[in-house]
Amino acid sequence: MQRNDKTKGRSLCQSKGHSNMLVPVLLFILGLVMLIKGGDWFVDGAVAVAHRFHLPELLIGATIVSIGTTLPEVMVSATSAVSPDTARLPTEMLSAR
Repeated sequence: MQRNDKTKGRSLCQSKGHSNMLVPVLLFILGLVMLIKGGDWFVDGAVAVAHRFHLPELLIGATIVSIGTTLPEVMVSATSAVSPDTARLPTEMLSAR
């Protein structure tokens, strides 16, 4: 299959008129939906733990949910602290709460 001069240097998707942004936008929407649904499951699970152990929901919200939302930041900071790449360390230190 030969290409003519108009399509030379373009990818197959570009030469057929498809948008280059379709896949990233779809992946973003999918990730956003999964993030929202995962957050709902997390909160529902925390409420179920509170009910099972007869604890106030406020206590669970102040402990389990706060730990669950802070743990990713702690892991990123710890990883950058032990990483040989020291260029990221000041940024991580400034962005930490």
